[in-house]
Amino acid sequence: MSQIISEILFWANLSYTSMKNYYYLLICLLTTVASYSQSNFKEGLIVKANKDTIPGFISTKGNSLNPKKCIFIKNLNVEPEIYNPTNLISFQFKDGAKYSSRLVNINNENEKLFLEHLFKGNVSLYFLNYNGVDRYYILDEEGTLHELKNDEKEILRNGKTYLVESYEYRTTLSLVLYKSESVLSQLSTLPFTRKSLIEIAKKYHQDIEKNDSYHDYSGKVSKANQSFGAILGVNHISVATNDNLQNQFYYFKETLDKKATSPVLGVFYKTNFPKINRNIFLQWSSYITFINLEWNQSRQESLYHFTETNNISSKRTFWSNNLSIKYEFPGDKLQPTFQIGAFNNLEFSSEYLHEYELQDTNGVTVSTNQTTESPFSKLSLGFLLGTGIQKNIMNRKIYIDLLYQRSGMLKKFEGMNQDAFFLNIGISLIQTTL
Repeated sequence: MSQIISEILFWANLSYTSMKNYYYLLICLLTTVASYSQSNFKEGLIVKANKDTIPGFISTKGNSLNPKKCIFIKNLNVEPEIYNPTNLISFQFKDGAKYSSRLVNINNENEKLFLEHLFKGNVSLYFLNYNGVDRYYILDEEGTLHELKNDEKEILRNGKTYLVESYEYRTTLSLVLYKSESVLSQLSTLPFTRKSLIEIAKKYHQDIEKNDSYHDYSGKVSKANQSFGAILGVNHISVATNDNLQNQFYYFKETLDKKATSPVLGVFYKTNFPKINRNIFLQWSSYITFINLEWNQSRQESLYHFTETNNISSKRTFWSNNLSIKYEFPGDKLQPTFQIGAFNNLEFSSEYLHEYELQDTNGVTVSTNQTTESPFSKLSLGFLLGTGIQKNIMNRKIYIDLLYQRSGMLKKFEGMNQDAFFLNIGISLIQTTL
């Protein structure tokens, strides 16, 4: 991971080069982050057949797991280990779903598979998606596993064939949950859904045990992590023109007279989406930026070969807002990050001065002009790309982000873009779970 920091700092030093290096920079940064990311590993633990509990990281693809294997690593610097249902009793994600090894009968064949453990009380409820088919199982108080079925069957009525649901699961539940009269009275209308099956198992436990000492594993994944913090950084601005630039703005084709670098100060808020992927965050950042640009341009006009000189200075202050999707790769020490999004810059302070001078071939000033009317747009919109690293220090997330932004500059004409690089340091001040 130290190599990631070295490469980020190295490329940050190149932020004063031409635009073609910027595109190359983004490609290299994305390649660097991708090379250090493992596929989708989430923090969790496994329980081996000998009942040893080992914390680490478990591989998953979205919310669909392979019921025949568990890919596990103790840390992100070692090779993955592959376990099957005979090697493990269970595995569980931190603040997330739990999967248990169970022997089930599918197509008249017994097979040990990892089932999602939805509920554990005096009875347990499991879920399995096998070959695209959803299956539910309930473990009774004697330790016997029963499949809850709702197969469709054909019936013939008035010479026509109809497909109807069997509702077989209601009969199975009545045999397992027979001790609670109030539960039995609800089974005749109980729908065959994940939520309703969990609720009926929970009610049965409360009726019989008279307590809430159960585990509802299905609800843990819904908690979102939120954080609010401060940003301190530096930005560097470059201006690029193309063939669409109007002739009246010829003087902007010159390179900037000095390096346009300024400080950044702001705040951020982010929250993740654990039901989709706990590593995906929506991040909003808001900060104040200062953009000071200067052009000094001279050229000979074509008719009399007089010399035209344009000296332009622009000092602008912006309120900037970024909205991005940020992916935080799992890691036990340093976490690489990548983000993509959009931004707006709203100008609330501006000083613009354009001085023009025309000299003849003898160096004598023929005419001068001065204007303070800025041709730049007060509101600019654009896209952003970014990469970085973050680390947990004293229970606070500290991150370093390298961002690239591009937007137009002129009010009415195309052909002039502003490219900005930000090197930001952020610290989480408030962290909550919702």
